[in-house]
Formats: sequence, C-alpha cells, structure tokens
Amino acid sequence: MTLTEETMTLTEETAQESPHSRGRPGVFARVASFMLSPERLLQQTGFGMAVAIFVDAVIIRCLIVPAAMQLMGRRAWWMPEPLARLLPKVELEKH
Repeated sequence: MTLTEETMTLTEETAQESPHSRGRPGVFARVASFMLSPERLLQQTGFGMAVAIFVDAVIIRCLIVPAAMQLMGRRAWWMPEPLARLLPKVELEKH
C-alpha cells in the first residue's frame, strides 16, 4: 500500500468518525432558520451565515483542501525540524 492509499484510507475513516462532519447540517439548518424571522437583520444574518457555512462545507472542505493535499503529496505532511524536536514522539505501532 502506498503512502497516498494509506492517507486516503485514514482520512476516509476519520471523516466517518468525526463529530464535526455530522454537525454541519444541523448548524446550517439552525442558521438558515433565522431567515424565517420577520426581523430584517436576522434574515440577512441568517442568509449570510448559511451561505458561508455552505461554501465552507462544500467548496473549501470537499474540493479545495483535498485537491491541495493531492498536489502537495508527501509535503502536505511535512513538519519543520524545530517543531519536531519540541513535540513528543508518538508511536502507534512498533515494528
């Protein structure tokens, strides 16, 4: 299995288990419900926030981030050496 296949498998598993991925439709619905208010300010705020959440969820997270990670390849997971020295070494599996 190549690094790309491992990365894709890991991101697919993480996306399925992430509580954040389940929360977006609920937040979108709550914010969009502001548009049902008779107050003009709440309608405008609800519309603006609903559009922002939709753009974030669909365009940025589903299109731009995966495309950028594919283009960067292994460099997407690169860590600067000074930061690597500061962080503890975590081994999930010992070989």
